[in-house]
Amino acid sequence: MAVRQAVQRAPHYPESHNINGLVAEVRSDFQSAIASYQQAKFALDMMRRSKLDNRYPFVDVSLNLARSLCKAGLATDAARECEELKTKGLLNVDGLQIYAFALWKLGRHDEALSVSRNLGENLPSMKQESATGALGFICTLAYNITGTDSAALVIHTLPGQPSYNRELKFIISALDALQPNKRFQLPQLSTPPRLTSYEVMSEVHSNIALGKAIGGESNSCLGVEGGLSYLKKVLHMYPDCSLVRNHLGSLLLSGGDWTASHKAVRVTSLSHGHTSNRGLRSPHQIQACATVSCYATCISYPKFSFPTCEDQYLSQYNALCNLQRLVHQEPWNQDARYLLVLAIFQKAREEKYPKHISTILKRLILQVLSSRSNSEEHKIVLYEKYLLLLLSSEISLQSDDHENCIAQATDALRVASPSVDAFFAHLQLCRAYVVQGDLSSSRKQYMKCLQNRTNTEIGWVMLKQLESRCSLNPGSDEIEINFKECIERKGSNPSKWASLFNLACAQSSMRAEDFAIAEKALAQACAEKDADSCVLFLNGAMNMEIARRYAAPQFITRAASSLRKAQQKSQATVPVVSLLLAQADGSLGSKAKWEKNLRLEWFSWPPELRPAELYFQMHLLASQSTAVGAPQQKQQLLLPETMQSPGAWLLRAIHQNPSCSRYWKALQQLVYV
Repeated sequence: MAVRQAVQRAPHYPESHNINGLVAEVRSDFQSAIASYQQAKFALDMMRRSKLDNRYPFVDVSLNLARSLCKAGLATDAARECEELKTKGLLNVDGLQIYAFALWKLGRHDEALSVSRNLGENLPSMKQESATGALGFICTLAYNITGTDSAALVIHTLPGQPSYNRELKFIISALDALQPNKRFQLPQLSTPPRLTSYEVMSEVHSNIALGKAIGGESNSCLGVEGGLSYLKKVLHMYPDCSLVRNHLGSLLLSGGDWTASHKAVRVTSLSHGHTSNRGLRSPHQIQACATVSCYATCISYPKFSFPTCEDQYLSQYNALCNLQRLVHQEPWNQDARYLLVLAIFQKAREEKYPKHISTILKRLILQVLSSRSNSEEHKIVLYEKYLLLLLSSEISLQSDDHENCIAQATDALRVASPSVDAFFAHLQLCRAYVVQGDLSSSRKQYMKCLQNRTNTEIGWVMLKQLESRCSLNPGSDEIEINFKECIERKGSNPSKWASLFNLACAQSSMRAEDFAIAEKALAQACAEKDADSCVLFLNGAMNMEIARRYAAPQFITRAASSLRKAQQKSQATVPVVSLLLAQADGSLGSKAKWEKNLRLEWFSWPPELRPAELYFQMHLLASQSTAVGAPQQKQQLLLPETMQSPGAWLLRAIHQNPSCSRYWKALQQLVYV
């Protein structure tokens, strides 16, 4: 604000425009920075007739302009600006770096190397900090243009090499990480370990870990196992190093481990004050990615849903607050706004997309998309636009706005680059057409999903759920083949994903009312190693439904066994499990277990969410308690069913669900008894 006022009050003063450009450049608003620097140059030209020597301010402004032009992708204009300074004999060492970078971007490699050699000749006369930056730039430029051998030769022939031993450690490790199969053959640097700074060595170790990850067996993704094992050892040497922790958290999220999100949050340090943003991802990015990457519902207050995550990751609220704080501290940070959108979307998903959160999300998504429209169209920006459009499409789908849902998913396909996984855009369109009842279009999108494919397991699970909704023949095993290829990759959890896939098969069979096949699929899901409590619960519910429909008492025993396992496996009490188990135990003639499970069911629900059926069951339980003799009444005083009379429980159930005829019949019997 102060800089803007200075520009308005002194528009002919070049320094105000220059500072305004620096502020815009820090905020990555390069177009505004270029305009400000050009205004500063114009103001300097107006001062030519002044007695003051404006040569050095002119050089500073021109270099700032050239740097911003490079960052904005205008390398031709940046090179022209540097050449203008060169003809006037005003191109200093900072200008040489910008000039060499612009020439490299333009493909004029020989000229870029020539300029970098001129820069290397000036290293001995430069200050330590400037020399360090120039040294890294020369090596990186030589590596990118001519490869590892040339960069090693540059390091060998640098004048005054012994003065830069600490920095060379970092540069060599960084260049090694880019090509781990062809290491530098350099002599051991002479600097003793005790003289090497803490920060430099932590950066060196991080680069070594990255090199081990890049040098993995897979060519399509990071082989993170080598990097993870190395960083775990380094963490014991540098337990307080934020760079190592951030790097370790980033690799954990890239590994595909089922519990990676929980481990990454525990490893990454995020304080309320200043946090280090060094590493593959910042702490805020790691926290936000972990928040949205957990497939289970992870909430601390079960008002809208119930936590099903076995690891009890409950920091979603803290992650949201930290991101909001970051956006307030850095309103120009578009990455922070993007991560905030992801975190709020997770919150909306958990709360079943309430209207007020959906409205906030739509506004935020529009803001981020409008700011990204002026950015450079590189892969990361295009991928973020792709995801934001899919999020907006999902919000429209949950709001029954099918036209906008289809339009935004179609826009996502348009902005998707060839490297982006277009599978999920076609999957979103398939879901939208299914809800609309357009089976022809949904089948077309289903077939496009099969054509595009994906290496993400959850994509095939969701497509399997849509198979029956599209009225397609489930006899084809193409989805299952592609799914097995996904779970066989390193880092995946085959048993967890196989269990979820069988669950999707069971849901499709249940929709077609083929309970026999559904029961077999659920049995396979439960047979997997370390089956999820929700899968066990659904298996028990399915067996209870089969027993009810076909009068098959043998299924009640199976249901009781599966429900009991689900009850024991759940770290947090999941509603309905104990109620179904009480019904199964009651059908098997165990009155004590029936009473015990009904009481557990009562405490499984938050007070404001208890359903009418639970009050009716408490009425039955209270009726049993009233028949207890006087000697046992003292033991019954602390039981939940004794808080009200049987009639009061029944009236509460009728009040919540007056349309249930079963409750009215029970009241009639109670009145006339």
